Amino acid sequence: MARGRRADGAAVAAADGPLLWTADADFASTDLFGPVAAGRLFLVERPLVPRSRGRSPAVSCLDTATGRRSWSAPLDIPSPFELRKVAVSGSVAMVRTQGALRAFDVRTGRQLWRRNRNTTGSRSTTVTIGDGLAYDSGEDENAADSVTPYTVHAYEPGGGRLRWTASVRPRAATATAPIHAAGLLLAAATANRGGADTAFVYALDAVTGRQRWARPVAQGYAWPPLVTLSYAENTVFVSLNGRALYALDSATGTVRWRSAFELRADGGRGDRGGDGPTGADVPVAAGDTVYLCGADGVLRAFDARDGRERWAHPLGEEPSAVRAVPARPRPIVGNGLVYVTSRGTPANDFASDVHVLGADDGRLRWRRPSGGTLMAGGALHVSDRTAVTAYDPVGGAVLRRLDLRALGVDGTTELVADDARLYVLCPPLVLALSLRDR
Repeated sequence: MARGRRADGAAVAAADGPLLWTADADFASTDLFGPVAAGRLFLVERPLVPRSRGRSPAVSCLDTATGRRSWSAPLDIPSPFELRKVAVSGSVAMVRTQGALRAFDVRTGRQLWRRNRNTTGSRSTTVTIGDGLAYDSGEDENAADSVTPYTVHAYEPGGGRLRWTASVRPRAATATAPIHAAGLLLAAATANRGGADTAFVYALDAVTGRQRWARPVAQGYAWPPLVTLSYAENTVFVSLNGRALYALDSATGTVRWRSAFELRADGGRGDRGGDGPTGADVPVAAGDTVYLCGADGVLRAFDARDGRERWAHPLGEEPSAVRAVPARPRPIVGNGLVYVTSRGTPANDFASDVHVLGADDGRLRWRRPSGGTLMAGGALHVSDRTAVTAYDPVGGAVLRRLDLRALGVDGTTELVADDARLYVLCPPLVLALSLRDR
């Protein structure tokens, strides 16, 4: 543990004893760190394979109390980029690659079953857990015709029995990862007709697979529009290209309200312009307010009941294409505040900040450099390339700081947490920090 610094820059001694253990993770993927479940931390890595010159991707399981590897299961794929999702349902770990969905015993790593399904060309292959089922969604590469259908398969996690299969209507070519909420699977999809793309939101019954409704939100685009969504209080909040926000009734798909807004030229350092895909984010609802980072890098707060814009706060981002910047952590709402991380760009070495705003007025309360943020154990944990710092979530004072350079590591960090520990992936190490004062 190194010395930290207070919010005013003065040096203070770090709290004793938060670092519990470290584990080697030389070739771990920073894109696939977590989840944490059943006393296990999952990560994807490339361990050295005996009698082989290569490192085959594997899913590994660490005991959260000790950091020891409980097991590691090779995935028989040439690259970790072919792995799409790791999820846990009870005592079963589900692993989705481009070619198959596999189930492993959480305790032993024994493969319980495997279902092959070629989704190599799919951009949205994933597995979602809910209602005691595992929902495998994606575009089928081996479709009978040139239009690849987007389908969802529901399996029983323990034995792998197929419960139902549903093809999304209208015939979707692409779709977002579904959200499981209120007994539904909710997602956005795109259908191409006559050379133009139509975006719509749909709902499937999570128990039977029957499609409840589909609601168009954009038509006539020359390229697939970017649609993101979230669920809260029987409402689906939908962002269209970060330029409009919809509220749909989750039971019927009826549009309750639509709020379109003018992008601000001063939102970052210039309006991104055009109507193509942007860096817009997922709407986040909390209480009677829904927050959205728009295509101009401005965080806006809307009344969740009627869509009225309450306030807007520019994050000072530079304009950049959506695929040229890292994903932004979702805004965190709590303590009467909103915590939002600006998106860094290659021009400034991906440097970014966490902005802490008043939830009622959008005024800046405090701001700190950040690479990623996570609220856990009553503190706001912020990672950057050199340290992981725990801040008082209200005042911004440093509670404790782990200097990564003192451990001989630096660079990209990823954070996940459970009720007792914060886990940090900073290759070549995984670190476990206590969330409780000892």
